[in-house]
Amino acid sequence: MFIYFLFALLIVSSFLVILSRNSVQSIFFLILVFLISIMFFLLLGAEFLALFILIVYVGAISILFLFIVMLLNLRIVDIYNTLYNFLPVGLFIGLIFIFELSFLINFFFGKAVILKIFFEYNNFVVDFCTEVNIIVIGNLLYNYCIHLFLVASLILLIAMIGSIILTNKEKSNMKKSYV
Repeated sequence: MFIYFLFALLIVSSFLVILSRNSVQSIFFLILVFLISIMFFLLLGAEFLALFILIVYVGAISILFLFIVMLLNLRIVDIYNTLYNFLPVGLFIGLIFIFELSFLINFFFGKAVILKIFFEYNNFVVDFCTEVNIIVIGNLLYNYCIHLFLVASLILLIAMIGSIILTNKEKSNMKKSYV
């Protein structure tokens, strides 16, 4: 019964993210959607995903959105004037997404092909009943996918250096102070 209540609350708050006229309230509903998703992952036993969503999405991205909206002082969005202009395109893209998602669920998860190929290729055998999710993901990430992990960290390092270089350009019209 509790899961059905959470599911209904998730659907309602998802619609309120889109339909809210105040952008600050919309971001608060987005944070509520993330928190309910975290509760679903905890009920399913996926502690790592729940903590990942909490740290990354709620802790960083949502707070960044809230800070930007409050900094720019965006109070009222004319959503009703632009909603009907983008509704057919949004419905078309949504139907394509639902079709692709149903195809992937029937094809891959019905046969469990992805996990079978991945675990047979890497000779990764773990007793999932005795290990905790975080330990399994850590072993998989640091033992079998270390090259992918290092490439991702290198890409993030390059992006960080690039953003620092772009923000620290010298402006010619500014006076320099020599202390």
